[in-house]
Amino acid sequence: MERDEGENAYMAQLLLKGYPPYTLAYQYKLPGVYFAYALIMGLFGQTLVGIHLGLLLINAGTTLLLWRLGRRLFDEEIGLLAAASFALLSLSRSVQGIFAQAEHFVVLPALAGLLLLLRGMESGKASAIALSGLLLGLGFLMKQPGFLFVLLGIALPLITYADSPGKRRLRQAALVAATASLPLLGTCVALWLTGAFEKFWFWTFTYAKEYVVSLPLAVGARQLQSNGGRIVAAAPLLWGLAGVGLVSLAWPCAWRSARTMWLVVIASFLATTPGYFFRPHYFVLLLPAAALLVGLGVRALQRLAGRQAALRRRLPPNAARAIGVGIMLLALLQGVVNERRYLFAVTPQEATRATYGLNPFPESLVIADYIKARTTKEDRIAVLGSEPQIYFYADRLSATGYIHLYALMQDYPFARRMQEEMIREIEAAAPRYIVFVKVWTSWLVRERSPKRIFAWLVRYLREHYVKVGVVVPAAPRSIYRWDQDVDPQPPTPHLRFDGIEVYRRRDGA
Repeated sequence: MERDEGENAYMAQLLLKGYPPYTLAYQYKLPGVYFAYALIMGLFGQTLVGIHLGLLLINAGTTLLLWRLGRRLFDEEIGLLAAASFALLSLSRSVQGIFAQAEHFVVLPALAGLLLLLRGMESGKASAIALSGLLLGLGFLMKQPGFLFVLLGIALPLITYADSPGKRRLRQAALVAATASLPLLGTCVALWLTGAFEKFWFWTFTYAKEYVVSLPLAVGARQLQSNGGRIVAAAPLLWGLAGVGLVSLAWPCAWRSARTMWLVVIASFLATTPGYFFRPHYFVLLLPAAALLVGLGVRALQRLAGRQAALRRRLPPNAARAIGVGIMLLALLQGVVNERRYLFAVTPQEATRATYGLNPFPESLVIADYIKARTTKEDRIAVLGSEPQIYFYADRLSATGYIHLYALMQDYPFARRMQEEMIREIEAAAPRYIVFVKVWTSWLVRERSPKRIFAWLVRYLREHYVKVGVVVPAAPRSIYRWDQDVDPQPPTPHLRFDGIEVYRRRDGA
């Protein structure tokens, strides 16, 4: 489990214990993904296996919906080609596809909503359009970029069916907008009643607004080039077919479907752009559109081959279709071969290392087991770093609501205030154990980052805690030292990112 999964799982664990979101843990995501995780964990258990079984079912459902959407927009064959493409692309290491990221939970209701909307626009049934808006709003509630699919749902009646009466199109768009707002409005009311609305609004809107403008466009462009290049390199023939499909949208064809497809492509790409971070898992939002383009690309090549056959009169009647199927099978095979070791040969720990390098994700299991065996349910712990999976594994409450510490390292007006609040929360809770994650990727410290939290932590640990564990992430095997094997010297005032230290509170301290 990586840190975003750990965040989702820990927040869901709190929900299952009866704690409303944003009360004992803070994060900028909207809470839909936490409720989805809670549902999965309630059905399949609060385990890694249960969570990834839920992801498997969600991804399978998304694949089936994409087949239905491709069939409705174009035809059965394109729907099948799109589903096959998505099934492979969504498992790729290049998009971190085997990890239960929030993007997977956005795509499922978004596709269901689009499919219902297309049906409703054709049949004129208001109930289908209302339900489609509800599903699109649910996708937004999973994570903020889902809002682009809400805008897509509003735009489709206005642009795609331009030959329909204007009032009818406006009514349909307004109905989508109204019902799409209901999940968020219901969440706001529920959090207001629980007293968590202020924290919710700050983190998901006020802080999130600062978060998405924190990266310069030039840096974002480099991120897009780097991560986008890796994604294309994982299955170049499939992405080449998607490029052909995109070009084919400009050809004379069924213009109604072409307009719809253009809107889907634009909305899907824009959903990956907030903040210009272009992290690998953000591209999961683009994969359904890319998979549909693969189907269109194969169809374009089939048409081209058919024209050549007609001109030369040398190829049998079904040759064009056979050529298209052959190209598609070759593209899928290339994607499987390129990632065969990742998909079939490695252990979960090796897969995590291959995807995330020396981030301390396998080590979190060992650290959590150590703490869980030495604490009770009533004990609080604190993880100084962005490794909330430790809270989930240990099944212990955090001494602070700050479970991702990137926000504390940003050059924001409220970063210093956040650090002071975290310090107060930890001192008030007096956690039994503190895990100091001295790994740079767990903090993302920059030159202009406020450093107050580190100066306080060194003093606080010296006064109240004793070092009982040292963990050094390494390949192929990490180094673990516990208790009597640990040098009990307190931390030095000079911050070095050289591993993880575990501290136990002194008796009576």
